[in-house]
Amino acid sequence: MIVRFIASILLALHMCGVIQAQERTAPPAPFGLKFGMSKAEVKSMGVLLLEEKDGALGAEASARNLPKVLSDTEAVRLMFGFDDQLFRVGAVSKTWAHDENGYQAMRRFDEISSMISERYGKGKDIGYTPTETYYARPENFAYSISQNKRQHAQGWTVGQVTITLRIGSSHSDTYCVLAYEDTARAANAKKGQRGREKEAL
Repeated sequence: MIVRFIASILLALHMCGVIQAQERTAPPAPFGLKFGMSKAEVKSMGVLLLEEKDGALGAEASARNLPKVLSDTEAVRLMFGFDDQLFRVGAVSKTWAHDENGYQAMRRFDEISSMISERYGKGKDIGYTPTETYYARPENFAYSISQNKRQHAQGWTVGQVTITLRIGSSHSDTYCVLAYEDTARAANAKKGQRGREKEAL
């Protein structure tokens, strides 16, 4: 009896350890979401899915009323592929008007980058700078991004999930773009896209 009791305790401790290990290794997803969730599961959390459509990589929708969100988030887009499994979460911040030198955007970029690095380790610089003198001028920072002459971005890889943070711009206005993608599920979405295109031929 005592042996059985001890065995039960050891089994419970083992299962607890397995669950904790799974939580530590689970692919990260932002805003209180989990990769692999269906649209119905997301809606059951009280999230509003708007502008739903069938895109090139399957079902996608804008999301409102998420459990968690950054203070300056302007819009969030979710992608579910062709198998109704969340594989990509993209968010765009508010816009900083007349931010020609990118000061506002870079300050927010550094804040978000620091927070992500604290959770998942240091990110990798995946940006590039202009080779032409005009676009390299500080006052043309935002414009150079809008013309694809510059990229201010960082990336992280956590298991099968990639996280990308970059600054976007529309002429002199700037904003931050954050994206989390489950690469395995994204690959399935791309296979689904190829299959659909093949059927169209």
